[in-house]
Amino acid sequence: MLDRLNGVTGKPACSFVLLALVLVTGSACVTGASIRTGPRPYEATPASKSIDTYFQGQSPGRAFDEVGLVNARYRGGTGLFTPEIATLLPTLHAKARELGADAILITHVNDHPYGGLHPAYVTNPILEISAIAIRYSSLPVVEARRESSDRAPIVERGTGFAVSRTGLVLTNAHVVQDCKEMRTASAFTEVRTTALVAIDPSNDLALLKVSPAPDDAAVFREGRGLRQGDTILAIGFPLPGVLASEASLTTGTVTALAGLRDDVRYLQVSAPIQAGNSGGPLLDGSGNVVGVVSATLNSDAAVQLTGNAPQNVNFAIHGSVVKVFLDSKGVDYETAPSTVTYDAADIGRRARKFVLAIECAR
Repeated sequence: MLDRLNGVTGKPACSFVLLALVLVTGSACVTGASIRTGPRPYEATPASKSIDTYFQGQSPGRAFDEVGLVNARYRGGTGLFTPEIATLLPTLHAKARELGADAILITHVNDHPYGGLHPAYVTNPILEISAIAIRYSSLPVVEARRESSDRAPIVERGTGFAVSRTGLVLTNAHVVQDCKEMRTASAFTEVRTTALVAIDPSNDLALLKVSPAPDDAAVFREGRGLRQGDTILAIGFPLPGVLASEASLTTGTVTALAGLRDDVRYLQVSAPIQAGNSGGPLLDGSGNVVGVVSATLNSDAAVQLTGNAPQNVNFAIHGSVVKVFLDSKGVDYETAPSTVTYDAADIGRRARKFVLAIECAR
């Protein structure tokens, strides 16, 4: 796993030599005959005998682990139809087999059939497919470790949010990994019993179980994906002990649909985030979850590399990757289309019912 940029827990996480970010992978679902994987429906070709193929919007019937990310690219001289999709699947299967995977989950299908972005696309269209390679497994349950130590514990803080009404809370793995003790609190309940249920460090995602359950649960966006320029909001508990003790709300826009080095598992956003925001929800204008706040660009490293100090260059794990993680753990989360836009104040008022401050003693 690449070292994290500036992690946004209570202390900076490992810095990457240049401008790196945590790698985030996802998981998979079952193939159908005709699946909408982009702006148009495509017919899925049969999976190879050794590799299953799953598309967006589907869920697996068993637990699995992510083993890597595979990509394939097609450039042809005709319009983008079923043959181009079918042409790329064997390449994805072969790359997945090299990783020891049992299946692939198609996470992104990006096509450029028209000339709006570049004249060459009219006669030389491009199709790019990204997929997550997975290996079927049984679901382990991980409990937070409690160890005795003579040294005073290091307490770090982050944010989490309820993803079900049964007390399941999502956050970043780097917020809760290796905690000897954990506790969560909200504006409505001071301290909750907290246990670590599942953790995926490679995705920087973790699932907690808290009791009593929060008063509300987040809803995930369904339907059309985000666009550059779309309004987003981040809510969390930044700089604990310095800023207000209640959850802070910031607003911004989607500045890029990929992270560093075109990593499509991330979104780049302009909403300001600080230490303590890690693990908080990224919300759209309807108040639906579209990602999980994860990292901010290391300004010192950027200055050394480019001579310029970045401003509001922050990253969130893409909502599609987050939903794949929850699907793999059997979480029954809610979804809704983002058809109505609300005021930021109204979104923040509801979000405060399902966001939690997380404290980890290491």
